[in-house]
This record gives sequence, C-alpha cells and structure tokens, in this order.
Amino acid sequence: MVSKVYIAARTRYWPVMGTGKIFFTSDHHFGHRRICEYANRPFKSTIEMDREMFRLWNETVGPDDLVYHLGDFAFASHTMILSLLQSLNGRKILVKGNHDRRCKGLAGPGMFEAVHEQLTTIEMGGRKVMLCHYPYLPSSEELEWAKANNYTMRYLERRPRDRGMVLLCGHIHNRWATKGRRMVNVGVDAHRGMPVSEAQVLAIIDGLTDDTVPVPPWDSAL
Repeated sequence: MVSKVYIAARTRYWPVMGTGKIFFTSDHHFGHRRICEYANRPFKSTIEMDREMFRLWNETVGPDDLVYHLGDFAFASHTMILSLLQSLNGRKILVKGNHDRRCKGLAGPGMFEAVHEQLTTIEMGGRKVMLCHYPYLPSSEELEWAKANNYTMRYLERRPRDRGMVLLCGHIHNRWATKGRRMVNVGVDAHRGMPVSEAQVLAIIDGLTDDTVPVPPWDSAL
C-alpha cells in the first residue's frame, strides 16, 4: 500500500511504502494520571488505562501496518516513550500535539518514522486529507459565543484554517466525533480506545453531514 505524504506549505511528497493497513489515532496520553477524569475514561488507574490502550492498539494494528498518531502520545519519560514505541505494533508517524515535548529526538529506526511539527497532508481514497492535532479554527459565531460565555479557546494560533479539505484531528477528546462536513476526530476517546483504519475513516468521511455527532461511550468496548 502506498500513501502519498505532503509536507505543509510545500508541493513535494514522498511515498510511504508498506504492505499493511493504514490507521489513524490520537490522544492516548499514556502515563497521564488526570486524563481519565478529564476525558471520562472508564479506568480506575493510569496503569489500568495504559494496559488497556496498549492491548487495544496491538490487537488492532499489525506489525506491518502504518499508524498516523495525531498528537499527545504520552505524558511520560523519554525512556518510557521509547519503550512504548518499540512495544506497540506497526510503523508510526507523529503529528505533534501540545503535549509532545518529550517526543523530541524520537524520530528514527524503532521510533517514529517521521515527526511533523504541526500538520501534514496525505492522499487517501482519491482525495487529499489534512492531518493535524488541532481542529479547524472556530467560526465567528463560535468565537462570539466563547467571548459572551467567558470561555477560553486555547491554541487558536496552532489551528489550521478551513480551506475546503477534510481534516482528521484530535485534541478535543470526547467533545464530538465529527463536526460538519470536514472534521473527523480520530482520537481514542471518540473510538473506544482503538486506532481507526483507513477504510473506517473513508466510510466516516462519506457519511459526514452538517451535524455535530457525539462520541459513543468508550466503556461499551470493555
């Protein structure tokens, strides 16, 4: 299988070769003790969460598969992150999120095959799709609501502009699964802890409407 990977603000691409499937995921937060409370994950401890997400990854992804991880991989030491990368199945490409500072220097054999600082674009199903940790910039109406309700929208400077391309993202955890016709949340909190296959993503894209679709309960998979 070949996926064409485009670099933001450039026209060149290189083929990512492989015989396996392609998967997308985000926001594992391995080692993060507060994330279960924040994202309403059904685990009693960080250790339980890490073990379950590790199991779900390796039961879903094969050794020859390719995983695009759209940020916030782990809240852990450099050593633990390296151990995870070497124990989780598949080849891995990281699009960095706001909590990936400790992934610096982890691009190479046995680690991430590539690390993108903010976004990248791939070709799948005959169309270009943007990959970014963050969703698109909010609409003027959403900004007005946030201002009126004293709600702070963080990392606006890192969010891409909607220029008509479907965006696969994370960051928003369990707030929504899809939003409108161009945003798909591939994070674990929207997909019961599991990476999502290219075929699944294409099916989701084909079914997008103007609606905002809520996430299913994660514990239905446990």
